[in-house]
Amino acid sequence: MKYIILFLLAVVLLLSVSISYANEEVELFRLRIINDYSGLIEVSLDRGNNWITLGKVDKPAVTYNSDAFRASGYIESGVVSASAVNAIHITVGKSEVDPINTAEKSGRIISIIPRGTDISSELNSRILTNIEGGTLIFREWAPFVGNKVFLEKEELSPIPENYTPSIGDRLVILVTAPSIMPKEILFENKVDGNVYLCYSETEREVIAKVVRAVRGTGRFGGTLFAYPSSVRANHPGVIDISTSDVFKGEYVDATPEDTGGFQIIPNRHANTPELRGVWTATQWMILAPINENFLEGSFPLFRGLIRPGYTVEGRFGDSNVWTKLPVIKGLNNTALSNLREFKIILPPIEITPPKEVVAPPVITTIKMNVINGTLEIEGTADPGVKIQVIVNNSVRGEGYSKADGFFYIKNIQASSRNLVTCRAIDPAGRESRIGRRIGITIPTVDIEE
Repeated sequence: MKYIILFLLAVVLLLSVSISYANEEVELFRLRIINDYSGLIEVSLDRGNNWITLGKVDKPAVTYNSDAFRASGYIESGVVSASAVNAIHITVGKSEVDPINTAEKSGRIISIIPRGTDISSELNSRILTNIEGGTLIFREWAPFVGNKVFLEKEELSPIPENYTPSIGDRLVILVTAPSIMPKEILFENKVDGNVYLCYSETEREVIAKVVRAVRGTGRFGGTLFAYPSSVRANHPGVIDISTSDVFKGEYVDATPEDTGGFQIIPNRHANTPELRGVWTATQWMILAPINENFLEGSFPLFRGLIRPGYTVEGRFGDSNVWTKLPVIKGLNNTALSNLREFKIILPPIEITPPKEVVAPPVITTIKMNVINGTLEIEGTADPGVKIQVIVNNSVRGEGYSKADGFFYIKNIQASSRNLVTCRAIDPAGRESRIGRRIGITIPTVDIEE
């Protein structure tokens, strides 16, 4: 009898620990964005005592977007409502309407967006940065959905309801996470399959049920900035997975066929006016709760646990080997029909700044070609840095390395004899050393009379 009691006590303790994980949070770091032209974007690892510059603001926000994405209304005001490789959204207010059961959307947001993003819509509600999508605050220094946002004056204070940003405002995001992090989220890709939160090989709990499995991929624009087989975005109504690779060219030149991925959404959100077609499409996995609670805006799937850049792996057919998802672009209704299960790997939270945040950037490789009398240069460097091409001691071209480090710069004007080198400048303004100069001769063509 004694052993039975001890066993039951151990089970109760184990279950109580699992349930409490979502409520025990620790601060990992803070992000500070100064809403001004050339305002600093910084990270602090010691509760605001010291700051490391990550980048700068190119254009500040001066209003909020009152016609925000629907799921921004599933979460309270004053918190991060989306964390993605191509945006951070902050819900700053909500109308009184029910965001699920009415055609009207309720969330009001301001956005922090990367360099190269289309800012033609909601222009004044967006803080445009000089940081490349899929890097820094849009990947390894990204916040979690639900992280609280403050205004910094003499001390931190919650942003007020219907907050309208002003030039010079100092926004601080407290990036917090559960003190005990799970190792992965496992999805059984079948109707009535389970979704598990896994803490170890033997300890896992069911957190949702699959009501519609994913079978294909679609055109989801933000995947241009994401690694293949990784999380593109998380918000109160979606987990977006990329199956396309980082776009190599200028983003304005991208087409829908350069994108690719699928989405995981909760069932109530799937019935909203914008998404009712997902019930007959193959690009969405739809989940239902296992109890009377709602999934929208709730830990752990749609709040508090997933950041952009997290790796996704799958098992296909009868194989027991975990592999990256195949690179698939565009609309493909059957691309994942053999996907039996997949998992989002939740890495340990590292709070030591990586070397590239505090050290000068590095260019790793350079390749030069002559095309129609002009130079084109491609290579690899630290992700998200500006590359300057210096020809005969003059800057003749500029470009940016992508999230995977690749850069390509074309149409560089040169003379017949040239000494060419490159320099990297990160978003904080740190510069690399000037590289070795390479001699390039552009042959002249004699024109026959």
